Amino acid sequence: MLYSHSRINCFKQCPKLFDYKYNKHLFKIDEESTSLMMGSAFHRGIELGDISKLEQELDNNDDFLSEGNETNKVIVLAMVEAFFNKFPHHNEGDVKHEVEIRTKFGGYDFIMYADAIVEEDDGFILREYKTASRIDKTYIDKLKFNDQISRYCLAIEKEYHKPVKRIEYYVAKKPLLRQKNGETLEQFRNRLVEKITTDEESIQYFELTRTREQLDEELSDLIYDMDTIEKTTHYTKNLSACSCYGNCPYLELCMKEKDAELLYEEREGDDR
Repeated sequence: MLYSHSRINCFKQCPKLFDYKYNKHLFKIDEESTSLMMGSAFHRGIELGDISKLEQELDNNDDFLSEGNETNKVIVLAMVEAFFNKFPHHNEGDVKHEVEIRTKFGGYDFIMYADAIVEEDDGFILREYKTASRIDKTYIDKLKFNDQISRYCLAIEKEYHKPVKRIEYYVAKKPLLRQKNGETLEQFRNRLVEKITTDEESIQYFELTRTREQLDEELSDLIYDMDTIEKTTHYTKNLSACSCYGNCPYLELCMKEKDAELLYEEREGDDR
């Protein structure tokens, strides 16, 4: 099995969820998360470094062509434009976006996808771009203890033989502004760009590090988690996780609702 942070944490959240998603490859038909879609587009805009190129891609993206998502496209474009207003030199230097790294830990294959890494003579900077509805102390504390980042630091260090010097988070808060009556989409976008650019809390920067002790502990935990998954043959439900992050997409299957299997299709997902 090819392990990733998402696979491991999915198992820890609910073994039954893991079984549906990664063993049986079941996905709800026509289910698309708006938040995930917008977050991916925000990442893509930063990677491209060019608003016009992002706009061209979104104009050809079926997910953003529907009437309901036209406003979401404007919001994403405004967030990316404001990001570059605040961080105009962001893509300078040896920056690599959407970096895939495959390595081994404890004999297990592990894959990771970093939003971006910046190589310097004495090590790397690991960058993560996130969108959030709220950025408060709880959110920031979760970033500090994020085991995904610790695993990424381990993988980068193992493959490139240089440490991750620091982790940079760029977190964009989804704007609460709504289009006014009689306001065109272009006017709405311009108003959003100005608001996000001038508001200090709209896009925030956080800088964190991982100590050697933290990384060694994470390595031990990571291998233990993969050992546990490898030995598992019976996948139980974790009922306390059914309503985490919204209702579980496999709730109908677990509840044995009539014809629930018709809501799902079998298809290969990615490794994330």
